[in-house]
Amino acid sequence: MQMQVYYQGMDVSPALDDFMMEKLGKIKRFLAVSSPVQVYIKQDSKDIFSVSLVAHAFHKDFSFHAKGVNIYEVFANALDKAQRVLGEEKRQLKDKINRKFQPLKNAELAS
Repeated sequence: MQMQVYYQGMDVSPALDDFMMEKLGKIKRFLAVSSPVQVYIKQDSKDIFSVSLVAHAFHKDFSFHAKGVNIYEVFANALDKAQRVLGEEKRQLKDKINRKFQPLKNAELAS
């Protein structure tokens, strides 16, 4: 997973970077090693933060947004949305593959 973080209207924080790296480990299982992930963090006003998480997985582009007062909570909310959607996408892909290939134990063998 290749991650890029963009800050707008706020200073770069090593604590926030560490928090993001730790939390982004949760979606690594849905992404390929070369999958790009962009995180856009913007301070809209004095108290309001918005986070956009853009990921490319399963030959599609996904975008997740969250807004709120606490930057850590906002990032966690966007990441939760990403986990739900990417998990469902992975499950659907696995189901499609499993329907295409019938297991041997269910197939009748010709004598």
